[in-house]
Amino acid sequence: KVPIVIDMKKTCHCLIVGLSGSGKSKMVEAALKGKDCILLNAFPEDMTTLKCRRIFTEERIFKYLSNLLENKQYYENGFYICIDEGLVLCNTSKRVCKLLQDILSIGRHYGWYLILLSQAGTKNDIPFKNLFNCRVCLKNVDPSSYSVVLGAPVDVKLQPREFVVYHTDIEYGRTYDV
Repeated sequence: KVPIVIDMKKTCHCLIVGLSGSGKSKMVEAALKGKDCILLNAFPEDMTTLKCRRIFTEERIFKYLSNLLENKQYYENGFYICIDEGLVLCNTSKRVCKLLQDILSIGRHYGWYLILLSQAGTKNDIPFKNLFNCRVCLKNVDPSSYSVVLGAPVDVKLQPREFVVYHTDIEYGRTYDV
């Protein structure tokens, strides 16, 4: 019954994994309201309450991320880079994956916070998943995948709207309508 708060200045990059319809987009939409953010690869019907730029297609995403890294700017209040359908993007573009790894490595120093949403989160699915120091699992097909994604042993079978998160410790939560 107590909100789980993740301090993005300490655990600055977040991987959120769950089945389609499990609430990944809604969770991020609620967290990013009023924040300076950009949505990459997000469906137009998702996260509609966020007033931010949206970029689609691998080529445009690559150009945007390249420009971000070439013209580094510090964001005192944080800048959230949210990527939806991360599994698809990672499986189709090695060059975008390389840029994401670079952002994960240096982003905190510039106030950049990367949030990647995916339906799967193994090392094969997201080869740089170990660079996410915050990981959230929502409902998944295989309960053993929670431990794989989180990088810590978890023995749980989540029900709809439940999640498990690892940031500084393992915590269990439930999503609510906002």
